[in-house]
Amino acid sequence: MRTIPYPPIRNSYQENTNLLERLFITSLISLIICIAAIPAILFGFEIFYNGHIFPGVSIAGIDLGGLSPEEAATKISKSYTYSQTGHILLKDGEKTWSVSPGQLGFFIDPETTALAAYQIGRQGNPTSALIVQVQAWWTGVDLPPVAVFNQRVTQQFLLELSKQTDRPILEAHLGINGLSVVVNSGQVGRTLDIAASTALIGVQLPTLQDGAIPLLVRETPPLVMDASTGHRSPETTGRAGHPDSRGPGNPPGRKAPRARSLVATSRTVQRFSDAQFF
Repeated sequence: MRTIPYPPIRNSYQENTNLLERLFITSLISLIICIAAIPAILFGFEIFYNGHIFPGVSIAGIDLGGLSPEEAATKISKSYTYSQTGHILLKDGEKTWSVSPGQLGFFIDPETTALAAYQIGRQGNPTSALIVQVQAWWTGVDLPPVAVFNQRVTQQFLLELSKQTDRPILEAHLGINGLSVVVNSGQVGRTLDIAASTALIGVQLPTLQDGAIPLLVRETPPLVMDASTGHRSPETTGRAGHPDSRGPGNPPGRKAPRARSLVATSRTVQRFSDAQFF
């Protein structure tokens, strides 16, 4: 008589339980390994970028990741030549002067700009610094360049330029040329407003774009523009202290005696100047 062996009956429930346990233990071990590896990875990342700008940091689109501050400053200096090659047109009516931003005291500071890029991800507590590092690597951090605007240089430049724009106030007066009496008309005074013009320049230069800037010039008319008629500048009508100023004893529609005297004198001299001398 022969005995036929039968395979043992498998307990599927027990097998599934054992499989789940193995998977759980494997996942737990993997998680522990990953958690333990994170500090090591971060430490290695910090060591690798020690003295170098973190990846993803740029200045106005110029990637500086992985560079030392010195290398970044050199790259920025080569990339930004606006101070030397930019064109600023200063205008005073029909007169124009073409100058560079550097002549007006505007410069890009590559060292300070590179240092600002290097500080990204290195400020604040370790947690916030880590968040900034991840942000820079994932989405990027773009900074504007650091510029220096020395207004003293601008004002000194405008002071020299004012020698070409300014002119003194000249009151109308009579002069003698040989045997003739010459009537000299008045002249409107012009003064370059250095402070206001500097402010206008300070608005244009940080854009790092070429442009035209109108200079602000103050004009001051003389009290008497035409000595032959005694006519005053319209701007001086009613000015305090002027002969035609209205007030007690000088009603509207009536000129002050001093004004009549000036007109009479001017006309008398004009007739006298028309005579011929032999």
